[in-house]
Amino acid sequence: MKAKVTVPATVANLGPALDSMALALGLYNVVSVSGPTYGAVEVIIAGDGADGMPGDRANPVVKAAEAVYRLVGADFEGMRVRIDASIPLASGLGGEVSLAVAGLVGANNLLGRPLGRDMLIRIGAELTGRPENVSAAMLGGLSIAGMGGQEVMYRREAIAPLDVVVVLPELHLLTARLRGTLPDRVPLADAVFNIGRALLLARALRDGDFELLSRAVQDRLHQPYRKPFIPGYDHAARAAREAGAVGVVLCGAGPAMLAFARTDHHRVAEAMADAFGEVGTPARSWVLPVDRQGVVLTLVESA
Repeated sequence: MKAKVTVPATVANLGPALDSMALALGLYNVVSVSGPTYGAVEVIIAGDGADGMPGDRANPVVKAAEAVYRLVGADFEGMRVRIDASIPLASGLGGEVSLAVAGLVGANNLLGRPLGRDMLIRIGAELTGRPENVSAAMLGGLSIAGMGGQEVMYRREAIAPLDVVVVLPELHLLTARLRGTLPDRVPLADAVFNIGRALLLARALRDGDFELLSRAVQDRLHQPYRKPFIPGYDHAARAAREAGAVGVVLCGAGPAMLAFARTDHHRVAEAMADAFGEVGTPARSWVLPVDRQGVVLTLVESA
């Protein structure tokens, strides 16, 4: 059997909603899985980040697939995997989560779909620690999620039509370091500040209210601690606003940045990339729509 799975990029936090909200975007990894291969694991990787991705059982696709086999009590008899990657790894765009979700959905289909969506999201959340990214990748759109023990709570929220700008400075091996920069305790006033803005952010995205969005993206819990490690962050954020953006946030832990704008998205993208270039940091940019489908199974057939 063979299954082909397309999974979108996801951006978590969106400013104030630390580890609780994520948005699926129109940038994709496409993963084909087939098996059994009678014990052998073959991984072929093409595209973005191919050189830095494990080509064996340590690959996130294979690890997630094996988790599905274990859960349903099936013997894992090997797998052939092909990854066509467009989502950069270690960027804040959910590349690793996308691969894990592809492995979960692909393996589940090879086994005849014994697991439902809720269970797949739960396994993905346990494997990655990112319930908001997993649910957004699975469902598309805006996802709000949280974990408590083995329970995963999630909901897909309505969102107005939206394009966003994503800019990724070439700062390699930075994401893991950025994840470790946060304090263990924060002032109560900062927590209250973020709770209110996270709720308003969801409302602004639902209504397409850019005036509210410009204030709701403010954050005190993670971006002030992370952006000093990204040379050019403030310069790029300022350039984005001068070009018409209403708000700029880190993508997850970074180093990618996301800008919200009513119009002139390509102008904002160019201004941000140029700003990074002015401080000696090359950067890539995309103008991306919100993905509204989530995971798409495009092919199931006999191998």
